[in-house]
Amino acid sequence: MANIEIAFGSSLSEQAKREIIVESFRTACLVLLDIFWFSAFNSRRMAAYVTMDPSCEHFFKANPGIIVSAHIGNWEVMAQAVAFHGHPCLTVVAPLDNPFVSSVMNRFRRMTGQQLKEKRGAIKSLITRLREGGKVALVLDQNTSPREGGAFVPFFGLEVPVSNAAMLLSSHTGADIVFTYCVVEKGGVYRICSLPPLRVKDMMDTGNNITREIAALTEKVVREHPGQWLWIYKRWKYMPADAPRERYPFYARRFE
Repeated sequence: MANIEIAFGSSLSEQAKREIIVESFRTACLVLLDIFWFSAFNSRRMAAYVTMDPSCEHFFKANPGIIVSAHIGNWEVMAQAVAFHGHPCLTVVAPLDNPFVSSVMNRFRRMTGQQLKEKRGAIKSLITRLREGGKVALVLDQNTSPREGGAFVPFFGLEVPVSNAAMLLSSHTGADIVFTYCVVEKGGVYRICSLPPLRVKDMMDTGNNITREIAALTEKVVREHPGQWLWIYKRWKYMPADAPRERYPFYARRFE
């Protein structure tokens, strides 16, 4: 609720905010349950229950391409589905605290050809894959401190740290950045959509901040599908040293 207050404030009623929370938890449950459901008859179920929106033409043409996403809808199914459709990505993953659960998750993720790279020390492998003409995938709606390559940019009106990884990869390889996401639709069907690609060279020539733009695209999609984002995550955990404390949620702390 603290996160939703930051994002929507008085623009939504208390009832509307509670409905977003309930839908968000339902969506998170779907992600977990479908890890098991799609593990059986995988190809048949992918073909029947996951559709690629026509907007994904940008995704298919981006070769090499940096696919950026967020914890919206079912990001796990999305990564499997794009590999199933012949466009496997080298995806950056963070190891889970429980090694057994991490092993189960990674086995599921690889079922349709997705390749994985642990977050620590991943940049070199990602650059190599892009220079070979492949695709890489990053989920960039989590806290990345400036010490780890993040930058403070606006998100729902407040500065939050976002990884600069996509911008760095694109500047080194010339690859386009394509924001792609998966939404839950009625009847248990998922739809994968893409936004128009970001061409980093063109944007940098006009003084645009790529990481700021990625945060703006994330906000746009969250506003369109608020009940499908992972609101339980402490997205405003860090704030700039000079930020007004009263504007941030109770759990926030200053980044010194």
